[in-house]
Amino acid sequence: MANSYGVECENGILLDIPINHQELANFSSTSRESITRELNHLQSKGVISKKGRKIVIHSLDYLKRQINCEGCPVEYCVIN
Repeated sequence: MANSYGVECENGILLDIPINHQELANFSSTSRESITRELNHLQSKGVISKKGRKIVIHSLDYLKRQINCEGCPVEYCVIN
């Protein structure tokens, strides 16, 4: 989502799309409860913060490590 909707801001990358937990769960094929737990965990670690219904990513490198990102071309991760 950072590649498709991300806008660089002073403290990270703003996902410039309003999204709720259920929409994120649908997008990632998981439950709303799992999304809520993970977002709270990431927020407590300072990896992300919430700005209304938008998310600011403070550590994209942390997220890439967690998903074993292989550093492929950005085009592979863009949502059409």
